[in-house]
Amino acid sequence: AGKVGDAIFQATFLHEGVVAKADVLEYAGEGQWDLYEVKSCGCNSYRGYLPDLAFTGSAARRAGVSLRRTVMVTVNTEAAAGSHEELFATFDCTDELLTAQEGLIPMLEESTCEQSLDWALQATGGGGGGPGGGA
Repeated sequence: AGKVGDAIFQATFLHEGVVAKADVLEYAGEGQWDLYEVKSCGCNSYRGYLPDLAFTGSAARRAGVSLRRTVMVTVNTEAAAGSHEELFATFDCTDELLTAQEGLIPMLEESTCEQSLDWALQATGGGGGGPGGGA
């Protein structure tokens, strides 16, 4: 690793045929990392992107990355140049995604990449198929 705060942009994870890319992977110290997904959406609509964050976080863990936090960063598309509105908002989704991933990880271990994404969608309430279910 490096020093706390060092970041890798577009960090790519590959494990047994499953590939995922994180927008930002920031070193948090003591062998742990914070994973950030950046989306251009309103603060109220970030939840629609949780499956993407769940899938990326699961892939990172399977590839041996110790994650401390998984965070969604939204770019406020409503902020006007020169306004006092915040341009970015961050949402720590770690606890919510760990709960969703408890069921997802065993499925990922025996799945193809396409199945993995479907199950990430299902585990986070984003729809999709899964074991015994159609897409």
